[in-house]
Amino acid sequence: MIVVEKYSFKDGQRYVDKVEYSDVEEFERDIVLERIAGTHIGHKIYSTTLVDYNSKTQQQRDTMDCEAWFDKEAFIRGNSIIKDLHKRLAARGVIK
Repeated sequence: MIVVEKYSFKDGQRYVDKVEYSDVEEFERDIVLERIAGTHIGHKIYSTTLVDYNSKTQQQRDTMDCEAWFDKEAFIRGNSIIKDLHKRLAARGVIK
């Protein structure tokens, strides 16, 4: 079992989801779909169960071994795409 903290950027907001996967292949399928959707900006993979992960304090989680990946360009691109979309919708009067 692995626990993954998935960082995504949707609707101008950053989200962190904690998900338990039975294997890496299952996780990789989800990440590919999120990258295609343009929402994935990073993740951390822990070799533990969700129950064990949730039982730890934030300080204990910070010291756990993990594999981390963050795509700075995806975050910047996602942020600029959202801002551009908001400007265009505001110009059309769709949003304020």
